[in-house]
Amino acid sequence: MKLKTRTGLVFLLAAPFLFSQTGRGPGDNSAILTNAAAGVFSSPVQLEFSLSQPGSLKIAVNGEEVYLGRGPYSLELPVVPGEAKNYVIGAEYYSPPPDPVLLESRLWNIRMDPKTIYAASPEFSPKRTGAPGGKDNPFSTLEEALDYARERNLGSIMITGSLRLDKPLFVSQEILISGSPDGPGASIVFGSGAGISAGPFQEGAEKTALKLADLTLERPAGDEALFSLMKGCALEISGTSILQAGPFLSMEEGSFCRIKDSRISVLDAAERRRPVICSQQGRLEILSSAVDLAGNYGLLMEIQGGSLSSESCEFRVTAQKTAAVFILNGTTAEIRNTAASASAPDYASVMEASASELLVYRGTLEAEARDSVGILLDKSEALFIGAGFTVKASFLARAAEVRGSFPRVTDCVFVYQGRARRSEVFAGYGAEIPGEGTIGGSCFEGFSHILGNAWAAENIAAFNRSFAPSDRPNAVVKPGS
Repeated sequence: MKLKTRTGLVFLLAAPFLFSQTGRGPGDNSAILTNAAAGVFSSPVQLEFSLSQPGSLKIAVNGEEVYLGRGPYSLELPVVPGEAKNYVIGAEYYSPPPDPVLLESRLWNIRMDPKTIYAASPEFSPKRTGAPGGKDNPFSTLEEALDYARERNLGSIMITGSLRLDKPLFVSQEILISGSPDGPGASIVFGSGAGISAGPFQEGAEKTALKLADLTLERPAGDEALFSLMKGCALEISGTSILQAGPFLSMEEGSFCRIKDSRISVLDAAERRRPVICSQQGRLEILSSAVDLAGNYGLLMEIQGGSLSSESCEFRVTAQKTAAVFILNGTTAEIRNTAASASAPDYASVMEASASELLVYRGTLEAEARDSVGILLDKSEALFIGAGFTVKASFLARAAEVRGSFPRVTDCVFVYQGRARRSEVFAGYGAEIPGEGTIGGSCFEGFSHILGNAWAAENIAAFNRSFAPSDRPNAVVKPGS
């Protein structure tokens, strides 16, 4: 790696970061004029040195002399992709010949890092030496680290120990906040009024993307969403454990959120039904993660427009009064290999979809309450493939309540458990009649009726003649068989 140096006039041929700090530095009597400042930088840095008094200027980089003369002198520190480099820059001022005497010396610790600065709780940062934000001199608060990263267009903050956040934060550039891989663990504790919002766009930035990885997040109390995404912004969470109270995520039109390999546990004691995750025309992806909610009126997700996709996940809602996992309105949703359950004393449903397009592929859906509905479809197009539906109820029991188009059902298992006098696989009051060959290869266990009064469980043969493919009949089995 070579340091680019120039003497005489300085021409900004490239686009290095130019320090805004200029002048004499410490004290008004300094003879060394420079824009140098300690810190961590992700873009090339151009340092400029000159003298305000007669004499000579000596510049050293990591103890090696690179210049001796009257100045001015320019030094560029490069950034190598994927490589961090520490520099100690020294400047010395000597009196004029014939017998030069050292009159002044100054030092700057500079870290050229395309990615990372550090933040840590006090017990993990005893040294406090070197450049601000470096591994040996981490910031003590997340706010300081984010401000520093924003000013220098840095892309990553690595955390060690536990940091507390008591005020709302606004992120306006692409940034990764992650736990240190060689540390004892990293956590952020949010106060009741704290949260993180992505946006609005920083001037000149292409996008606002907040990324969280390998963290533990805690919020004991709160009434606003922990994360808020403004229009067009993005949030990515991976390898993170979250334990919180109150709403978790709010998404505006055009925003995007991906949650992967994470666990989110929410307690919501509000005396009204409100969603833990609320999306307005956003795009939500949840992969290999678990989300559970305990509260009075449990509603895990309310998705208005946009899209929802889930793969290999577990969703669970346990409530004191009513429980629901998904409410979809005008949404395109794919639920794959996912276990979703809702449990409450009064009413429970796994999904309520209106004017939506829905795929449920494998996985299980379970509703348990006095009145239970597995899925409610209102003017929605749905396809169920290889999925398991379980309804546990003592009064109203419906695996699927259909208003409008009937779903296409292939190789699914429907199970009822309870003491209700009437239990239905499909309740289709005011619905269209299923198409020929659209419900096949499925098994119905414990239900008194498959569809309406005309197709009680004992009339499975007539049901198959009307709606099953000729080579894939449905079957009714006794409970426990």
